[in-house]
Amino acid sequence: MSDFLKYIAAALLAILLSIIFYIKTFSLPPEGYQFPRLLIAVVILLSIAMVIEAYFKLIKNAKKNVKTEKNKTEKNVNSLRVFIFGLLIGLYVFTIKPVGYFIVTPLYLAVVYLYLKSTSIRNIVLISLGFTIFVYLLFVKFLHLPIPMGFFS
Repeated sequence: MSDFLKYIAAALLAILLSIIFYIKTFSLPPEGYQFPRLLIAVVILLSIAMVIEAYFKLIKNAKKNVKTEKNKTEKNVNSLRVFIFGLLIGLYVFTIKPVGYFIVTPLYLAVVYLYLKSTSIRNIVLISLGFTIFVYLLFVKFLHLPIPMGFFS
């Protein structure tokens, strides 16, 4: 599959998910649906921009008569790693409601950062806790939106 088709597939998937999330915003309270809809619009615009950028790269490469073969220094995708990462996402989504957002989210972020080997332990703890505190302050205290509390409800 060419890179251009991959970009189109990714953009269509993002737009499809955005439409699904947009439909879900109708069940939110009136004071809580505006921010998600704004984010949905941003995702759709960025998806369209990604396809446009890929199209211009395709045209540019065609004009230069450059073959779009993979760079020899580019690594192949490790399918097992991607599958495990997908399972982690699924596990996160299915445990939020019964266990609670504020327990599952920092654990999920820490496990994912450790699995991806992306930063130090100190940064993992700071990011996991910092993001969770930010979400608590924004959605619970400021916007007064319900968050799945799990054990705390």
